[in-house]
Amino acid sequence: MLRALTLLIVSALAAMPAAATTPNLDALPGGGCPWADGIDSLAASMTTVYINGEAYYVKGYENRMAFKDYLRACDEAEAMLAFELWRRDRRGVNTTGIIGIVPALQPLWIGTAVFAVMAGSHKLQMLYALER
Repeated sequence: MLRALTLLIVSALAAMPAAATTPNLDALPGGGCPWADGIDSLAASMTTVYINGEAYYVKGYENRMAFKDYLRACDEAEAMLAFELWRRDRRGVNTTGIIGIVPALQPLWIGTAVFAVMAGSHKLQMLYALER
């Protein structure tokens, strides 16, 4: 059982995208904002934000900081706040879900649902802020 779990974790880590490097905002047109000409398409999954067909991985500290640099360069303060709340709530989903595996702590799984609803709400707030 432990061996199978270890193999599962190792294969999941191997499948994760590489961490984003800090963006070179000076090399971008429009004062460093990659979408200075406007946003034509916008979507987000659990770990990725798609803007104009470009994928921005937001899972992990380095990726979050890189995406926040883009939001800062684009003067998207409202979207940055909603982004931080969304990622915080996603971490809450993972934490309460993992803690709930322990039989004595299974009532904490209600927190997973609460964090999931809040994460969805904050993700939508971020997308709406970027659309404006």
